[in-house]
Amino acid sequence: MTKCLIALGSNLGDRTATLDAAIGALAAAPGVEVVGQSAWQLTIAVGSSRARPEFLNGAALVETSRDAEDIHSRLQQIEAQHGRERHELWGDRTLDLDLLLYGDAVVDTPTLIVPHPRMSFRRFVLEPAVEIAGEMVHPTIGWTLERLLEHLDAGADCVAILSTDDSARRQLAATLGKQFGMSDCEPSVDNTQLWPAASTTWLAVPHGRLSTEHPKLTILFRLPAASESGRGPTLQIAAASVVDVEREAFAAIEAVWPRLGPWGGKRLQ
Repeated sequence: MTKCLIALGSNLGDRTATLDAAIGALAAAPGVEVVGQSAWQLTIAVGSSRARPEFLNGAALVETSRDAEDIHSRLQQIEAQHGRERHELWGDRTLDLDLLLYGDAVVDTPTLIVPHPRMSFRRFVLEPAVEIAGEMVHPTIGWTLERLLEHLDAGADCVAILSTDDSARRQLAATLGKQFGMSDCEPSVDNTQLWPAASTTWLAVPHGRLSTEHPKLTILFRLPAASESGRGPTLQIAAASVVDVEREAFAAIEAVWPRLGPWGGKRLQ
């Protein structure tokens, strides 16, 4: 039996009833046993400049004899049963089920990526996950989920942008600086293996804390087979277009620093 961590979310309809029903559907699936469930928590939607209903988020820990692709397929079936339609990235949805971890496996296929590529820096994912599975290890970063969450509070309020494409890296840094009021900085990072000086640009978050060496967020892009190991919360961007790169980076920064988002970290009514 393999331990799997699953994220649940909903921002349409009766959110509590939908999430409870999804847990029930998981528990009823052959070869699946739900062994842990977090409390539901309200969170602000990220990645959108328009007002959207708050999400209700949570996590479930299951043990299963089914393989990762099979579990993923089952999650999509449960989503479809609750009217999930996939028209917009990070759009409104009746039910969202994501396979975050499948034991210590790393899966990269056209239909499934595990660990979930955005889980390491999303508080609304990590907080419920740590409630039930804080000791689980992110297999490509090498940190426990508990450590990842703690780092979002204790790390330096800066972003390390890492790319061997100097022009693209500086362009992204300029865009982020303009969007979020960030400024260039030079933290005293002594680990040049993780953040090589020649291919890293540093940005400080306004009114943040730079007293520690380790950045709260590292963005990797245009790097062949880049490793996330040891960097902590990391966004690795595979998108080629400038628009997609910027959109991914914007959403990641809003997830780490909600006060920088369009709603200033305030809940919508």
